[in-house]
Amino acid sequence: MVLIYVVTKNNESAKSIAKTLIQNKLAYSINILKDVCSYRPDEHNEMIEYAETLLLVKTKALLYKKVEEAVNNVKGIDHPIIFSLPITQISQEMFNLIQANTQMV
Repeated sequence: MVLIYVVTKNNESAKSIAKTLIQNKLAYSINILKDVCSYRPDEHNEMIEYAETLLLVKTKALLYKKVEEAVNNVKGIDHPIIFSLPITQISQEMFNLIQANTQMV
């Protein structure tokens, strides 16, 4: 099991991604966190602040590549940031739900 972290520019993009992943059984559950405050340096090493939308995707580790492909194929999404974090502890109930509601691999 993994938690896939996807960053996109706005809530509409996030909803499109979530719909695609759920409909294709690539994820069991997705949280959308809009207006996440982010910081990074600009080209002059000055700190800039901006808002992003974050998706937390709960799925099977073996579905990561399919999730990444699906996210990159959603129309209107420019260069989303996507990576996964392993889930090392999980309740049996959540494990069973993810297993039952995602693609067989």
